[in-house]
Amino acid sequence: MSRAHRPLPSSASRRGMTLMELLCVMLLVSVFAALVFPGIAALERSGKRRQAAGTSTSLVLAIEQYRTRYGRWPLLTQNEDADVIYAPDDDTCSVSSGTLVEQAELIGALTTNRTENPLLHRFIEVESDNIKDGRLVDPWGRPYIVLVDADADRLIQISAEHESAGELTLATNATVIALSWGESPGNAVYSHSTN
Repeated sequence: MSRAHRPLPSSASRRGMTLMELLCVMLLVSVFAALVFPGIAALERSGKRRQAAGTSTSLVLAIEQYRTRYGRWPLLTQNEDADVIYAPDDDTCSVSSGTLVEQAELIGALTTNRTENPLLHRFIEVESDNIKDGRLVDPWGRPYIVLVDADADRLIQISAEHESAGELTLATNATVIALSWGESPGNAVYSHSTN
């Protein structure tokens, strides 16, 4: 009996990839990723800064509208003898000058606190994703700080420190400033009004 020999499959009919082809594809994907990811990260950082600037501007406008509607700054019954800082009243942020008011109370006054906002006018729309412990937080998870020239001297001065963002000293002739600490020390994002 003779045995028939079957021919070996040709390279055109085989399935799958060789190890060398697989390594080349992985190398190309790695090179592509190395070129694209830094650009995506830069876009994300830029987007967060724009979001923080937009929210800061919204806070400033909300506080100005509150003052126009009620004739006083939020949570104050009269002008103070010092600037007012709406910030976290805890160990994460320390303020060396001015009157400190808990920022969560400010957000309540601008939205739903009937005592401070009897007409329940929503001066600012706040998404629940941006609220942490009742406070409005920036894209990096840190509470915004709002400063008001409550003593009407046309100068806001603050020296503040945040546990994870560093120290900030600011003096300006604004009536309201809203700021985010930014992604790292020295990168604060803020908006102000000079009415």
